[in-house]
Amino acid sequence: MRRTIRMIGVSGGGCLEAGVLARQIEADDLDFVVLDFFDEQALACFARPHPTRHDASSADEFGALMHELLPVVARTGVRVLTNAGADSPRLLGRRIRDLAVQAGLRPSIGVVEGASIDGRLDALVAAGEPLAHA
Repeated sequence: MRRTIRMIGVSGGGCLEAGVLARQIEADDLDFVVLDFFDEQALACFARPHPTRHDASSADEFGALMHELLPVVARTGVRVLTNAGADSPRLLGRRIRDLAVQAGLRPSIGVVEGASIDGRLDALVAAGEPLAHA
């Protein structure tokens, strides 16, 4: 018998409101929430001036969002997947772990690396990779 997996995908990164998302998670009995922090709306939010943070990044915004969501995540068991912190996934993982510890929570936190090719560009070009994307 196949098990139904319930998930939502949310875009908007820094424009997301934690309270709205928390209510959605609790109301819909979700298994997964996928948060896209690099869509056009999120990038526009990061570009506009922030009243207290002048160097806001996706990791900063995701950390602030998760600070409010961690209790809901722990209570419901929903799994959160995101591309926030793409420039430093380990740093974001540590930030979220630290937030969880401060809140007295112990969720499992996984970090995926390897998508960035910045450190390999010269080698790829030298090997003949045209890097042509239409």
